[in-house]
Parts: sequence; C-alpha cells; structure tokens
Amino acid sequence: MKNFEFEHEGKKYWYSRSMAVVAAIYRYEKGNAYVLASKRGDKVPDFKGHWCMPCGYLDFDETLKEAAAREVFEETGFVIKPNRFELFYLNDEPKEDARQNITARFKAFVVNPQFHNLTARYSEKEVDYVKWVDIKYIDNYEWAFNHYDIIKEYIK
Repeated sequence: MKNFEFEHEGKKYWYSRSMAVVAAIYRYEKGNAYVLASKRGDKVPDFKGHWCMPCGYLDFDETLKEAAAREVFEETGFVIKPNRFELFYLNDEPKEDARQNITARFKAFVVNPQFHNLTARYSEKEVDYVKWVDIKYIDNYEWAFNHYDIIKEYIK
C-alpha cells in the first residue's frame, strides 16, 4: 500500500508507516541487573499474556523521547523524564516488521525507581502486571515482539 492523504476533523493527514518506540529501562541492585517489564493484558490486539518492555506509537505533537516517557507511564505508572533516554537503535527496515513500523529503541538506567498510580494503569486491561525482571531469568518469560532479543543484546 502506498502513502495517501486523508482528512479528519477538517485537517489533512497522510496515511503512511507508523513510528513506534521501545523503552528499555534498566536498574542495578546488589550486582544484579533488572529490566522494567509488563505482562500484556486482555485488551491488546496481540501477544496477550506475554511480557514486554514499555512500547507504543508516537502521537501527534510529541518527540520520540516524549513518546517513550509517556508509554512508560501509561503502561507501568513509572515516571521518567524524556531527557533520561538515550537512542540506541533505529529500525526502518520494512521487511523486519510485518506492520512496517519504524521503531526507535531507547534505553535508560535508573536508581531507586519510584512508581506512581500503578493500580490505575492496570484498570485499562492492556497491562496485567508490572515488575522488574532479573535479567538472569529472562528465559523464564514469554516475550512479545522482539523484546527478548533486545534484552539479550543488552547483556552482551
């Protein structure tokens, strides 16, 4: 399908490939490394019950780092400032993703993480559970998308 113009509420937009973000948030505690992850709930279109790092799509009028911070809060209740993220990979290869998303992967390292409004996030049923997963045990989880590979790459 080629890009095309459409109108919505009096404004003209272009239908094209979507921009996605993945937020890999890591922390260290007593020599162990952890990644922030959530178990996908019933209202997601795919990978129900699988684990993933916070991820989603860029909204209008926001930067990629703002999108990553927003997705982290929406999916986990964890508040992180956009400037804490470092871009570590940009995938624009259409053959790697059936949806042909362009994906920006960000990473951040945090100390003493604070969660806010966590129960409100669960009520949307897009997320069933949030936790810090010890990287030593990532093989014990079923991961959505290619998030297992992203974490394994980080371990290297």
